[in-house]
Amino acid sequence: MGPQIPANLIANKTLGKGKATIKIPSRSDSTHSGAFNVSINVHFDPVVDPYPAGTVKITIDLSDSFCGVLTSTMLFHLSSTGKHTPTMYLSGRCTLTSTTPRPLTHKCQFWLSVANNKRTRDLINSDIVSFLVVDKSGTRVAYGTGPIIQGTVHVQAFC
Repeated sequence: MGPQIPANLIANKTLGKGKATIKIPSRSDSTHSGAFNVSINVHFDPVVDPYPAGTVKITIDLSDSFCGVLTSTMLFHLSSTGKHTPTMYLSGRCTLTSTTPRPLTHKCQFWLSVANNKRTRDLINSDIVSFLVVDKSGTRVAYGTGPIIQGTVHVQAFC
């Protein structure tokens, strides 16, 4: 059985942007750094935008996962919730381009969540990023969840 994805929420006014590195020590080995990098610039305002828009790029180098670059090609959903620790949820279509042994591109779907927890620079309050990628048959090809160790992703929830 493939991963179970929750049903989409109602899209609401949301802004998410930034670049960050996420490190997961348990996903590192002799050939993988155990990190992924995200670059996010997304927005949705139902008053002026017909659909969520923007870009997501994730560079993946984790064990037990596809390694390469995810590039969003379309956003299906973007929403957020929370005032003190705004959290953003988005999903869409993507392409995955492998970096080794030779470049190959695959069509995919992705889900991404960012919790904007940071109030100080300690790990207790780190922002958290989580993603899941499935191929056209629904098989998981990449995933990761961890704290931001460098950079930041700003989430603005308008609730």
